[in-house]
Amino acid sequence: MLMDYTPVLKRVKMSPKRRARLVKIVNELCEVISSNLGVEAVPKGSLAKGTELKTSDVDIFVRFDSEEDMKRFIPFMRKFDPEIKHGSRDYVKVRYKGVEIEVVPVLKVPPERAENTMDLSYYHEKYVKDHLSKPDDVRLLKQFCKAQGVYGAESSVGGLSGYLVELLVINYGSFENVIKSVAKWKPPVVVDVEGHHSLEDALTMFKTPLVVIDPVHKYRNLGAAVHPDVLYKFILSCRLFLANPSYKFFTIGNMVDSVKRRSVYRGTYLVSRVVKVRGDEDVFVSKLKKKLSTLVRNIDLPVYDYGVVPSGDKVFVYVELEYARASRRRIHVGPPVWIDDHHFLAFLKKHKKVYPVGDRVCADVLRRYKSISDVRKALSKLL
Repeated sequence: MLMDYTPVLKRVKMSPKRRARLVKIVNELCEVISSNLGVEAVPKGSLAKGTELKTSDVDIFVRFDSEEDMKRFIPFMRKFDPEIKHGSRDYVKVRYKGVEIEVVPVLKVPPERAENTMDLSYYHEKYVKDHLSKPDDVRLLKQFCKAQGVYGAESSVGGLSGYLVELLVINYGSFENVIKSVAKWKPPVVVDVEGHHSLEDALTMFKTPLVVIDPVHKYRNLGAAVHPDVLYKFILSCRLFLANPSYKFFTIGNMVDSVKRRSVYRGTYLVSRVVKVRGDEDVFVSKLKKKLSTLVRNIDLPVYDYGVVPSGDKVFVYVELEYARASRRRIHVGPPVWIDDHHFLAFLKKHKKVYPVGDRVCADVLRRYKSISDVRKALSKLL
């Protein structure tokens, strides 16, 4: 064993008393829904699988025989004054006896016929319950991934889902075996717990750096949702942990403070704004990241780093610059001096004053964002 994980588990595990209370409340709400709608309502998520952390959500599946029958779901749930959430299928978040619970409608269909990933989740629960023997190892890996910023299947994060984390522990056998195995990954990587495909077939079928075959649906790649940068960060985090095991790898720090401290250490110029989340957080953050990426591509100053950091109901948006100001114009390298007349004249039409640099025709062009002040104004306008 690389280290004693008892302090980590003590910090992240839900107390037996709180867990028992949540289970009782969830089961009670399941009974209310079942008796009124005449359908099956069952606990879902990490609480149902026994892999929950203190901060885990509480969820319920409501299983319907048809889409038509499912139309009764939202009207019935309105009596709980729900927050209606929009996804591949609408679901609700309710507050029942002081506990926030997400209630999700799913169809009773075999996994191979499931067209909506929400309908597969029921079978994911069953698979994990049947195959997971070390729930505490899942808790350790979840906390490790959270602390390293690689946890969360939301599109705004592009990280590992709870189910994917559970499958890694099932596949490799323990938390430490996952860490040791991931540290040796060289993408593309295939994880196929049930051995549905040969390595060659899996890589031919799925063109992503990480391929994780869903045990209950062999044509679904769970790794497709993991962003390449997040995967590389996960691999590096595992290698660093093996090199120097420490409790700090399980500690979730304040990301905003971390960005600010890092900028001071580097001696860079930090341009930042805090904006309140509008609408669905995942959608809002995803759109904001795309806008910020577009802005950064147009900044003529060297950009050291940039990002969007969720913090409660707000997000911290930042651009880290190497310099506070650049020249008013920059060199624009054009075609070779011997380029054909058509392309040469086209370049000359766009740039009146040209000069040679080596074998290239060059021109001076105005910078769009030449100072920290320009970037600050652009960032404010973006938000």
